Amino acid sequence: MKFYLFILLLFTSLFGQTAIEISYYEDDSQKLTVDKVVNSIDDVFLPLVNTNLGFTDASVWLKVVYANNTANAEEKVLVFRDVRLDSVEFFDINGTLLAHMGDMLPFVNRYFNDPEVAIPINTKAHSSLTYYLRVNNWTRMNLEYAFVNKKEYLSHLEVDNTFKVFYFGAVVIMLIYNFMLFVFLRERAILDYVIYHIAVMAVMLYYNGSIAQYLFKDSAGLDAGTMQIHLAATCTLMATQFARSFLNTKLNVPKIDKTLRLFMYLNLIAILASLLKPIIEFLDYYNHYNHYFFNITMLIQSVFLLYVGLYMMVVKKNRIAIFYFTGWFTMMFGIIITGLVAMSVIPRNDFTVNFFQFGTLVEVALLSMGLAYRYKINQEQLAEKTKVIHEQAKLASMGEMLRHIAHQWRQPLSEINSVAMRIETDHRRKTLDNISLDKNIEQIENLTEHMSKTIQDFNGYFKSDKEKVDRALDEVVDKALDLVWSGLKKSDIRVDKSIESVEKVNIVEGELIQVLLVLLNNARDALNSSDAQEKWIKIRVAKEEDGKHIIEVEDSAGGIDKENLSKVFEPYFSTKFESQGVGIGLYMSKMIVEESLDGTLNVSNSTHGAKFTLRF
Repeated sequence: MKFYLFILLLFTSLFGQTAIEISYYEDDSQKLTVDKVVNSIDDVFLPLVNTNLGFTDASVWLKVVYANNTANAEEKVLVFRDVRLDSVEFFDINGTLLAHMGDMLPFVNRYFNDPEVAIPINTKAHSSLTYYLRVNNWTRMNLEYAFVNKKEYLSHLEVDNTFKVFYFGAVVIMLIYNFMLFVFLRERAILDYVIYHIAVMAVMLYYNGSIAQYLFKDSAGLDAGTMQIHLAATCTLMATQFARSFLNTKLNVPKIDKTLRLFMYLNLIAILASLLKPIIEFLDYYNHYNHYFFNITMLIQSVFLLYVGLYMMVVKKNRIAIFYFTGWFTMMFGIIITGLVAMSVIPRNDFTVNFFQFGTLVEVALLSMGLAYRYKINQEQLAEKTKVIHEQAKLASMGEMLRHIAHQWRQPLSEINSVAMRIETDHRRKTLDNISLDKNIEQIENLTEHMSKTIQDFNGYFKSDKEKVDRALDEVVDKALDLVWSGLKKSDIRVDKSIESVEKVNIVEGELIQVLLVLLNNARDALNSSDAQEKWIKIRVAKEEDGKHIIEVEDSAGGIDKENLSKVFEPYFSTKFESQGVGIGLYMSKMIVEESLDGTLNVSNSTHGAKFTLRF
């Protein structure tokens, strides 16, 4: 039933009423009293044909005559559709003030809980009534009205209030969603959007009169039509800042970014001028002429933001700019529709009046989806970057391993060469007998077997499968030490092991060896570049009371500088020369420990040097 009443009211508002006669008179002096109007100038009222009177400083007097020619009493409501009417005084035919209401007055003065000025007109059967209204407005004067049955009006009012609850409920839900997204991700663009989101919600509460209707009914001056400059400027300021961070204009389009910052400075000036109004006497806050500069600036700024989104989408091929451009375009279209309604270019009805709110809702939703899509793209780029870093780390490790292989093969190859020369010498001297030949061949076989074992050890390290096996951690430590033992021995570095647990752990052995190799090689490099008199590496394997296994690798190289201690796990951070490393070993080690072992890798300075603690 309410739906049919709503449709009936919609057609009523579109085509007007013929059961009521309204005429008007403009009082340019603003000094006419109701008595003078009733007794002296009643005959100069003109039919109210054009309800849009534009900007005027005059007081507009309305004469309302309604004749009930039916046999029943009627309850009607005269509704002025423009929520921007600042002051409406309601008089009976005797000049008695019945009500004084409007946006510049407390909301409790109204007959109904409605941002639109609504006046009840009740008549008996076969009777007529005459009322006078004085309307003052400090912005555009639009006197569009609807004259409907009270039941129809109340039904429509219920629908309108339900729409507001739905609208602000949806906005609040998306605001909470994005705020929680910021709490978890800590991304600047999301924070800028949350602040912008709050500003938009405040503007909409103010725009449709909800802030007075629901929050401050006893307060005056909450004008739904003349938006406070500092509120509107804050909204456009945060819209611009969000565009900068969301589209990353500083990096992608630096010239455009400079223009956006200029607009932000103009917004700040407008905010300060508005807030300082009480102490700057020449600023007439409610005079619409003082809003021209800001309104023009805001219009240019809004169009420029639309251009930025289009430029990023078409020229820069930025995928997330699609969300930004579509959302901002929808909101701009809502603003244009609202402006055309205010100028009576298109008819005012429940659809066109609420189109601005619909536009903001779509914009908020699209930008929220854009942020989610932006996060998805960032994750994909991070995954790709991590893959590249992993490959670089693997190549760097391969280079390190090849150096170790070369070092470990150098001595056996030298010995094989010596044996071969000895065989050749004995052969030339004809002193080579079967016994010495067998002995030399056995020595070569032992050396090649050792070299083959070295290749087998390194081949196990470079296996690409992620199969987990049960291994005692001391065995894994020994395998890692075997791979770097020659380098440690050459540098006269002593290794002390403290094995407090021999329990087997289900792990990907190759990945844990990779982590240990990084820690051991870093310790070796640090010791080689230090002035430590005693060069040693201590390795401790233990199991804690909570069931966690730990491996500690400590050196005597003096430790890591405090300013670098928090950076050692960052990718491409290195205190070595470029020829010694690219700074991705510890970064990859931390990732392996966290992702593969579901553990942690931390660093601290001990009394003697750096201590890395692997806990899983």
